[in-house]
Amino acid sequence: MWQTQTDRVTGRGHQRQGMPCQDRVLSMERNGVTAIALADGAGSAALSHEGAECAVQAVCELLCENFDALFSAQSSAEVRHFLLSGVRDRIRERARELNAECGQLACTLLAVAVRGDAYLLFHVGDGVIGYRKSGKLLVASAPQNGEFANTTTFVTSPDALMLRGVQPRIEGFFLMSDGCEAALYHKGKRKLAPLISKPFLRLQLLSSGTSQEMLEAVMERIIAKRTQDDCSMALLVKNAGRSGMWSRMTPRDRASILGIATGNRNRRRRAIRQYAKAYGAEAVRQNEKGKETA
Repeated sequence: MWQTQTDRVTGRGHQRQGMPCQDRVLSMERNGVTAIALADGAGSAALSHEGAECAVQAVCELLCENFDALFSAQSSAEVRHFLLSGVRDRIRERARELNAECGQLACTLLAVAVRGDAYLLFHVGDGVIGYRKSGKLLVASAPQNGEFANTTTFVTSPDALMLRGVQPRIEGFFLMSDGCEAALYHKGKRKLAPLISKPFLRLQLLSSGTSQEMLEAVMERIIAKRTQDDCSMALLVKNAGRSGMWSRMTPRDRASILGIATGNRNRRRRAIRQYAKAYGAEAVRQNEKGKETA
């Protein structure tokens, strides 16, 4: 019922300095639960990429293995404490293996887990958790910045946000690191860029390989060029009813989702068919029938 997609790009600043990407993303499916997680290592922490790796692995495992108990817990504070403790234990263990202080592995952490229409959201630090509901992009959790500009909280600090609920009209969730915010998020208005809808719909409508290629292209050619920071994104999308969704779209909408930039109807129609032939796009395979009216 749910499918995932992730990507991360090393920032231009880190590339120049020969540093590794400090972001980590992960998706996991176990026990009927699907989870995604994103961690952004602290720029000032030498081993933050190690902490980010531990954090995404630990939180996905905890969410998938304990979803029912966490969803039915008496309070969100109880869930928050359980997840933070589990992630910190994993980071402390890795710090001991590296003979390092825990602070050197500091990172932020965002995660979403779903089973059916039930969801759990977990957020520590900056980055954004958003979702698409009834065709609209909405913010579930905004960046948790510190008291001063350019500061944030990390999994090694006590602050975290925990949300849970049931919502059948949600089409999917996405996580983005703060590196993506310059291109995709307006902090003052708490508003998301329409561009985010395209990866959502591509993942629903196209083959996984095609949508992954297109996500990577957007990350590298558009988003990463607007910042010096690492950029990462994770998508969790409901795949039910995709054929019906495609049939209701206008040819212009279809072309927009596929990245076809032409106003000529005949060229647009040919380009859509070429996608079907080249990539095996599931919804596009149905070949356009009848006269285009757009």
